[in-house]
Amino acid sequence: MRKIYFEPKILVKSILFVCFGFLFSLISVQAMNSAFESQPGRDCPPEYARKPKGCSEYRRKMILFGIVEMKKLDRQILREPKNVALYLKRAEIYTMMYYRYGDVYKFEGYTYYRDISEKAISDLNKAIELAPGVDVYIRRGEIYRKRWEESIKDFIYPFDYVPTFEQIEKFYIENENFLAAEGDFLKAQDFVPDPKSSMTAFDYLANLYSRRASDLSQKKGWAKSVASNNLKEIVYKDFDWMIDYHTRLWERGKVAYKEDSFATWTYFEKAKAAANFGDDEIALTSSGKAAGLVKSDSFGFCSIYKLRGDLKAKAKDFDGAIQEYTFALDAKPESCKELYISRGDAKLANGEPQNAIADYSLRIKDDCEYICKAVYLKRGKLFIESGEYEKAVDDFTKAIGYSTLCEKDYQWRAKAYRLVGNEAAAKADEAKASEVLQKQKGYMPSDYCSNHN
Repeated sequence: MRKIYFEPKILVKSILFVCFGFLFSLISVQAMNSAFESQPGRDCPPEYARKPKGCSEYRRKMILFGIVEMKKLDRQILREPKNVALYLKRAEIYTMMYYRYGDVYKFEGYTYYRDISEKAISDLNKAIELAPGVDVYIRRGEIYRKRWEESIKDFIYPFDYVPTFEQIEKFYIENENFLAAEGDFLKAQDFVPDPKSSMTAFDYLANLYSRRASDLSQKKGWAKSVASNNLKEIVYKDFDWMIDYHTRLWERGKVAYKEDSFATWTYFEKAKAAANFGDDEIALTSSGKAAGLVKSDSFGFCSIYKLRGDLKAKAKDFDGAIQEYTFALDAKPESCKELYISRGDAKLANGEPQNAIADYSLRIKDDCEYICKAVYLKRGKLFIESGEYEKAVDDFTKAIGYSTLCEKDYQWRAKAYRLVGNEAAAKADEAKASEVLQKQKGYMPSDYCSNHN
């Protein structure tokens, strides 16, 4: 790394600016914040708050103060163009403005600053030119990261949206701000290549990869598009980088439990991504790694074993699925109680209807709000199969009590009523089913009978 020579006079001034620069940046940015957000009783002083439009007057005054201070800094930089501290302080002000207000700073219809992030990057470019270092690369990388996130924030939210290859490429593969952020974090990492001693640089890079991998894999529509366009390896590569990073920290035994949980979480996220891509073997392998690390009192313990059980049930390995669910339930019966439903489903598929009824009963012994409806319907149908018709009527009645626009709820109870010999009640429910079908026409289209799937 090349050395930077400072003349004694400039060096003394640089030290002074380092000492007082932070205070100056706080004053300038506080002026901007007060100008934008002053309210009576808070930022707006009482002598202004009492006057008509006094707070607006105060905001304008503070804006002008901030502008004057910025111009002073501009002149100092012109006089001392090799003073790194000055560029860093001006970049800090622009960065804080950008994080708070975006790329354009306006008040009362007048634009005071625009292209704020570009101004911050320009100053950081100069600082890197004069004295490259970990902190400067991270600061610039964070601005690029925020610009990338701003560009995708309106694009990622529709849950069932299926993006095109061109859209994925534009926002996640060839996006210039993402690539610039990645490049800066990698450069910062290169200055101190040991992940233990340069954790900040590695953490920023891990956050960047985590966001991309999650966006591209955790929603079904996105995962479908990624898989169909042969882009899965990008997601796996991001997860593998994070797994390697967190695992190395954990294996050294010099990190807090937090990093241990990060490794577990990353294995689990990769497993969920693989499941969404249809790569069930990769999902089982990765979730197995997560299960080997997770502690029973950790957040996500139940979810890891649910995923493993679901994957085995999908593969028709019902005994294996039951084993996964049982392990979690034995360890944390209260926290994992939703798995009674999953285990009941697996037992039913495995030809054990009475054991399925037992598991469904274990779940609905506690209040389970809307999820109880689906469980009552499942158990009610099994009661019909086992000839326990009165119990079936009771379960269907409880399911209907959660409110319904599903005609099948009434049709199933009508069947149970008829089996116990209550023809009048059966006909009343059949009439109710027809009434519900008519009501559905007045509402938005929906799968009102999804609990019967």
